Amino acid sequence: MIAKSTPAFLIDALVFDAYGTLFDVQSVAATVERLFPGRGVELSQLWRSKQLEYSWLQSLMQSAVQRREDFAAVTAHALDYAAEALCLSLTGAARHRLLDSYLDLSAYADAEPTLARLAPRPRLILSNGTRAMLEPLAAATGVARHLDVILSVDAAGIYKPSPRVYQLAV
Repeated sequence: MIAKSTPAFLIDALVFDAYGTLFDVQSVAATVERLFPGRGVELSQLWRSKQLEYSWLQSLMQSAVQRREDFAAVTAHALDYAAEALCLSLTGAARHRLLDSYLDLSAYADAEPTLARLAPRPRLILSNGTRAMLEPLAAATGVARHLDVILSVDAAGIYKPSPRVYQLAV
């Protein structure tokens, strides 16, 4: 017989990352593929890898005198690196189009229904993205109607995995 027990803690809110959890960062591959046939997956994966690496490095190296770049700038630098590393010529128009595709990611198919089922508990996003990146994305995908708060690391002044970021949700 399985004993029923009362949990030792209560869940006050549910906090989700945006990129890779609610929104499919690899959905940019379709746009990349149109611009660079046969290279969509390769460029989008390297772009995402560098985006994470650059944000982690900024967190590790940040000091009182260094200014952290916002996630839009990190995303742009990561794209520039990935295109150059793969010997892809990135025109200004193509670069702009690819960066815009990051503002138009697809939500995972289960994101909206799952968030809806989790009501009435407060549901939050806590992300490295800027509010200017996150709010339109959440609205366009329909996810916003199931969220109570969208939190950006900008309020903490540092990227994940710094503990200061997670304190934003407490």
